[in-house]
Amino acid sequence: MQERKGAPEDVRRGSLPQGTSGAADATTASPPPRRTKRERPTKARGRQARKPAKTGPRGGTTTITESGMVKKNLWIPAEVAEELRQRAFDERRSEADIIREGLELVLGDER
Repeated sequence: MQERKGAPEDVRRGSLPQGTSGAADATTASPPPRRTKRERPTKARGRQARKPAKTGPRGGTTTITESGMVKKNLWIPAEVAEELRQRAFDERRSEADIIREGLELVLGDER
């Protein structure tokens, strides 16, 4: 039988020398116990600190970042999305920046 490198033979077989309990000694550190989901610290979302949520017009809450930004999700046709992507690439700008500029042009007259 070939000897495996690593643990002594008696430990590999599952038997321990007489007088040992198998518990880790003070020199062997065991990993800390896993925390449950509730005990894990929450991760901060986004790069900016957020202001307290405000109540929206329909009673929901809106989170506003320190820079005054609010996150919105937007469904657009695939063709428009491709044009937006291409323009952002050509102009070396973000898609979000182009959308913001377009909204300011449309809503600027109403403000």
